[in-house]
Amino acid sequence: SSNCSQATSWSAGPIVRGTISQLALDGAGVSHILFSAGRTSGGDDLHFYGRCASNCTQKTSWQLSPLGFVNTTQAHRAGFTVTPSGRVFLAYNQGTASIGTADNGKLLVRSCAGTACLDLGMWSSFVVSADPREESAWLAHDGESVGLASTTTTELHVRSCDSGCESAANWSAATVVDDFQAIAQAI
Repeated sequence: SSNCSQATSWSAGPIVRGTISQLALDGAGVSHILFSAGRTSGGDDLHFYGRCASNCTQKTSWQLSPLGFVNTTQAHRAGFTVTPSGRVFLAYNQGTASIGTADNGKLLVRSCAGTACLDLGMWSSFVVSADPREESAWLAHDGESVGLASTTTTELHVRSCDSGCESAANWSAATVVDDFQAIAQAI
């Protein structure tokens, strides 16, 4: 909470099952995490969500989703952010999963708010791209506005949303802001 450049200002928290890949704080100071833990019987990875409102060094203070979103692209390629109001956003390409195949190869944006996020059925979801090459995603927010950057092997795409970002209708179309030719030319 202060003097974070000093090691003595940090306290160790509990061990959360799995690998935490992202951490975000909302405006109320609630901690939100994206983590991976285990696999499906078909070998698919799983994105799990967790939250802690206070006393986060105590394991009992953490609430963790019992189920995870199926993917084959690993959590480190997922975008994750939380707006000041506590709306959580997750963006990732599902890859070629053995279950939940309707979203295979699609770049998804999922969103929820509050403790409802612990129930994956409460997340809204929409597809922003059906291009299976668009597999890495980054999310950032500025207030309640959200930006999404994603990459294929040759292009950097950017999309934005100013409000109501849990709905696909409020997002801009993808803009290619860089490509391999521009990068090669710069080099």
